[in-house]
Amino acid sequence: EWVPGTPAVGLLTNRDNHCVIPFADGTVLVSPGQPGSVPNNFWGVFKARVWAALGGTPQMPPGGTGDPVGLLQNPAVAVIGNDGWVFGGDDGNPSNKLYRITKTATGFTIKGWVNPWAPPFPGAVKLRYVSNSGFAYEGAMWVYAGGWQPDDNSAGQLGKTLYKINVSNRDAPIMLAVSVNNLPNGQRVEGQYSVATIDAANKRMICISYDGVLVNTYDFVSGKWASI
Repeated sequence: EWVPGTPAVGLLTNRDNHCVIPFADGTVLVSPGQPGSVPNNFWGVFKARVWAALGGTPQMPPGGTGDPVGLLQNPAVAVIGNDGWVFGGDDGNPSNKLYRITKTATGFTIKGWVNPWAPPFPGAVKLRYVSNSGFAYEGAMWVYAGGWQPDDNSAGQLGKTLYKINVSNRDAPIMLAVSVNNLPNGQRVEGQYSVATIDAANKRMICISYDGVLVNTYDFVSGKWASI
């Protein structure tokens, strides 16, 4: 149970389309989200059952240093070690931005890969509404489905691809398309608001359609998709 304490600055306002990064030490970082212009709608830091710090600016969490953070709406999140990796989402259009937000003893350091005119890092694709379909597995960030925007900015499509963002070199991420869901129409989980998570014990991904009707699995060993 989370019991809010007295924040350092103002109050956390209601918000949607935000980003939540749960670090291993129990710290939870909450981004401003869509209504970023609302007074006091800044970053929140939750730890030890108390909102211990709140403030910064819409572009930088409290105690943050490094690259300013653009608007984060429905991005995918994966925590690997002390790094919170934040990818894609919606900043008015499908996004291929990537941020590495690292928890330190005094706050956070931020590194961003952002380029509005070209892929900001090798293999980067534009995906929106992936806040429920990012996860960490075997030292990498994985993202499934979402709303896919082709590089030529033609009409968006329902995403059905599983991507891996290799961050073994923290300063040189690479995005790879691992597998396209080949299940038939009507059985395939695809598109925006899909849910994906890792079943590490069985080395598979489980994904669920936005309406909860369809459930698929992807087996990392065999490379096969299944409808269950």
